[in-house]
Amino acid sequence: MAGRRPASAYTARRTSGTSGCIWRHGTDVQIPLFSGVVPGILYTPIRWPDFILIMAPGSNGGMGPGIDAADRGLPLTKRTSRAARNSIYARLGASFANSLDLSFDGDVVAQGPQLPVCAGLQISWRHCVGGTAWPKRKLKHLSSLRIAAEDIVAAVSFMRERYGDMPVILVGFSFGGPAVWAAAQRCEVHGMIALASSARGGERFEHAGLDTEAGIRAAVHRNLPVLWLHGLADRNVDPAVTAHFSSLAEKHQETAATSSKLTVCMIRACGHMFDSSRILAYQVLRAWLLSVFGGPAEWPLGLGGLGLAKAKAKAEPKPCLRLLLGSQSRAEPLDLPEVNREKLRKKHLKGYSE
Repeated sequence: MAGRRPASAYTARRTSGTSGCIWRHGTDVQIPLFSGVVPGILYTPIRWPDFILIMAPGSNGGMGPGIDAADRGLPLTKRTSRAARNSIYARLGASFANSLDLSFDGDVVAQGPQLPVCAGLQISWRHCVGGTAWPKRKLKHLSSLRIAAEDIVAAVSFMRERYGDMPVILVGFSFGGPAVWAAAQRCEVHGMIALASSARGGERFEHAGLDTEAGIRAAVHRNLPVLWLHGLADRNVDPAVTAHFSSLAEKHQETAATSSKLTVCMIRACGHMFDSSRILAYQVLRAWLLSVFGGPAEWPLGLGGLGLAKAKAKAEPKPCLRLLLGSQSRAEPLDLPEVNREKLRKKHLKGYSE
């Protein structure tokens, strides 16, 4: 877990971080690679952090989920724009770096020294600098996923050079989902979040060690907490992808008799970008992170009563928690359909490729 602070690391910084624009809490960074750079926004923690949060976007790169669908792929260079303030990643990074709960406009909703603090890094891809989307014809190529995974591994190294051996949580949205699963097989992580995540499988990806199931299996065997969050109205990545791979995770857990905390949340009437449900999506992500790292929380929509609140560790396997959410109603148990690999391979079903 937490290790010795590296010599070049953290220096205490401002303790205000109270109001104004959300973008004021981030700093532009570039992570050098052998070929190009990974652009990012660093959310420097107000004190020595409890964990590191690394957030990866979809294939369009940029500010990630939460922004309006019309602004999809908004580059990090536009992070001071009004459109960028709807970024769920920006709100998470700024809030947890400051031991606060900030609104999308940067106003303080809640604060307290008892809240966990993270060092946050929101990245784009080396191929998406300046708002360039990953070419769709190459998106399903093995090389594209390998490059994206390398970008995430570089981001993990970048943060550990600054903050030492801190627990790392990886968050991947859409194409960033299979990318973080692939990256997690190449570096030490302590938890995973898959947002409207697509997936990769089949012999090509399996032989390269980049298939999504292998990443999930490794996470379960290492007892890592995992959250899947998906909108039921997603037309870019079918929710069946999440249903299938979360079910696989539970089966691997039963086989290995491990105690990973597995959580699946589906949001009614929510599309791919979470733009119509950004507040609810943020609340779920924040609550889940608090449940993993401690700290008080007012659980949205009754999530605490259904088991998302932090519980005492147990040795026996834990059942996968499945929740159906809506902005105007309390969370309720979710019945996921049985989805096999043959169904995922059908052409009309988006989000899975081999």
